[in-house]
Amino acid sequence: MEKGLIFTYLLTYGGAIVALLNPYYGLLAYICISLIKPASLWFWSVPVGNYSRTVGIAVIIGWLLNGCGTWKVGRGRVVVGCLVFYFVWNIICGAFALDQQKRLGVGRVPRQDRRCRSSSA
Repeated sequence: MEKGLIFTYLLTYGGAIVALLNPYYGLLAYICISLIKPASLWFWSVPVGNYSRTVGIAVIIGWLLNGCGTWKVGRGRVVVGCLVFYFVWNIICGAFALDQQKRLGVGRVPRQDRRCRSSSA
């Protein structure tokens, strides 16, 4: 068994178990898996799988089991308020958009080929 495969399985399933008890450490495992991309890094030994999804679901379940954390943001209150305002503003602007297809991202036109073409053709 390869070291990369052992590391991937330990990080995935160990991170999922730890995430149920303390979601912060599960989040760290999730970030580590998403950064190193084990299936690409050790492509010869690690099969393609849903490693980050396993840890991500465990983080969400652990967060719910621990009472959804605390919502006391302290000094970050202004930043969180700005993010909430931005989110609400996007919803309002999207609701009143003139072209609803563009708002939903449906019916996108493929990019045109922008290479130089000779005018003698």
